[in-house]
Order: sequence, then structure tokens, then C-alpha cells
Amino acid sequence: MTEDPVVDDTLVTLDSYDGPPRPDARELFAAARVLDKEMSFARPRTFRTPSATSTIEVRTGLYRWSVRTADRTRLAGVITMRPGTAARVLDLVVAPEYRSTGVATAAVEAALDENVFDARQGLDRIVAGAYGSHPAALRLARRFGAITLGERHHMVLPSASVYRRPDDRKLHGREHDDRWAVLGESLTDEIVDGVGSVDFTRLSSRVHTPADVHAAITELFVAGAASVIAIVDARDDALIDILRSAAFGHDRTDTLLGFDSPESIAQPDITDSDLRTLP
Repeated sequence: MTEDPVVDDTLVTLDSYDGPPRPDARELFAAARVLDKEMSFARPRTFRTPSATSTIEVRTGLYRWSVRTADRTRLAGVITMRPGTAARVLDLVVAPEYRSTGVATAAVEAALDENVFDARQGLDRIVAGAYGSHPAALRLARRFGAITLGERHHMVLPSASVYRRPDDRKLHGREHDDRWAVLGESLTDEIVDGVGSVDFTRLSSRVHTPADVHAAITELFVAGAASVIAIVDARDDALIDILRSAAFGHDRTDTLLGFDSPESIAQPDITDSDLRTLP
């Protein structure tokens, strides 16, 4: 009597190492960023993000009709970690051809089982950004216990021809509170390919009137901007009203997510139908 063969049904395997992503992982990042940009799920292009201090490559033997078969597992995703301000910043990217397969959920589960999220640099809290409020990313994060720490709106003025100078109402916004600084990212006010960018999230501490908003926008148009993007704290209703009166329209919203510690990340019960909706 022979024993039944053991079937390895592990969806993903992890390869963890210190330092930034290796060449294959960087190629995956580049391909994913192209798709995310087309779907408005990418970071603002003026962000300067520090290099990762640790990387986890996610590999899978999952077969998809759009991927040629191979004798070995394929790189399906990359998780990077880096120190931010009083927190560690997590970034999980799944290759376009492996999205909606459950790879992301399986990767987080495996990382928790293997304790790869253990604290380093003495930073327990983990934060992540869902750029463009990516619905699958938000759903995935919340399945593992993430809470919303903040939101910021991207508001766009498409051209100088539609710009309306805001009236002289006083701007009584919130006190300056840049929660996004925890990501350790920096945004520069500059002209990039003819497009201006003003980070009103950080300028709000000195912007008090529509005249100040007008001066910032005028400076960009004088410098050659074809359009202007304002990044605004979603809680600052007064500033948002001023921008709307100047003909800015809402483009997308970023969501800042946080976990208190790796131990607080829940292990959810995932069904097959749930997996098909995740990135």
C-alpha cells in the first residue's frame, strides 16, 4: 500500500534580505508603477522617497493564462520597509499580471507567520499609504487591522484660462498638522514637465487668505506651469472651498494607514471569493 503524495499548496514563498530591491524586483516596481499611474494610483511624481532598508520578494507558482509556464516560481510582488518619522513605512506592490489572485493577502499572512515584520530601529508602528485611495489596497489593509490616520486630496487646476482669482474671504483653516510626514517622504514645490505642484498640506501654516493662495498659483503660472496640482489636508474645509472657488476640481484622495504593531495585525478568515477581489 502506497502513501498519497504530499501536495505543496503554498500560494507564495518569501525571500527576505536587507537593503533596497534587487534588479528583478526593481523591474517589477517599474512595471507596476506604469499601470498605477495610468489608473491614478501612483505617488505624486514630485515625491522623493528614501531607499528601502529591507526587501521581501514574493514568489508564486500560481499559473495564469497570461503568464507563460515555468519550472520555477515567479516573482509576483515586492514588499519594502524603510524608517519614516516615528514609524516604519511598508510598501507592497504586486506585479500587474498577478493582481486579483490573492497573492497580496497570502504574502502578508506569510510575512506574519515568518515574523519578518519584527521591529527594527526601535520603531513598532507600521504605516502605509494607499495612493488614490486604491480600493483593493484599502480593503486588504483593513482586513489586517489597519486604521485610517489621515487623508489628503489632490485638487487640479487644468489651465490658466479657467483660473478664477478667489475672493477676499478670510481663510480660517486648521492648524498645520502634516500627518503624512510620518512616511518620511518629501515633496518639493517645483515645475515638472510644465506642471506645477503646490503642497498646501505644508503651506497651510502660512496661507491665511485667498490672496496668499492666489500668489502661490500665480507664481507657478509665471514660471511656466501648464496646470497646477494642490495637495490639501482633507480636513481643511476652508482651504478646499477657496480652491474650488478658484476652479480647482478634485482629482483623487490618498489615505494614510497605520498599524500599532505587527502583533496587532489581525489574521482574517479569507474566502475564495474574497481573494478574487484583492490586489
